[in-house]
Amino acid sequence: MGQVDSFRLKLRRTRIAHGHTALAQTVAVGAAGAGIATRCAAAGFDLFFVPLSEERFDLAFARQLLGDDRASRLIDTLESRAFRRELQSLEGYATAQSGEVVAEVRPP
Repeated sequence: MGQVDSFRLKLRRTRIAHGHTALAQTVAVGAAGAGIATRCAAAGFDLFFVPLSEERFDLAFARQLLGDDRASRLIDTLESRAFRRELQSLEGYATAQSGEVVAEVRPP
């Protein structure tokens, strides 16, 4: 059996977990030794977690929506203590800048 055939055979036996929680569950029951998932998913199954990187996510919307009630409510929610508390309870989320306008981008 050649190297390519051996790889194909191993690939056919590989299980794929669809989603972070499914992967954490697969590791927790011993069907996999390790996998990539969020800290929150790992904590939910009491797994050891090693962060691979940190990422920042920003919400972007058109400037004309700044006065829109829906956008205002969204920003108010992101700034609220209740939202930050809820997010921090999930583990692995930094909320120091939640709801803060960090940049205004103007079209070229």
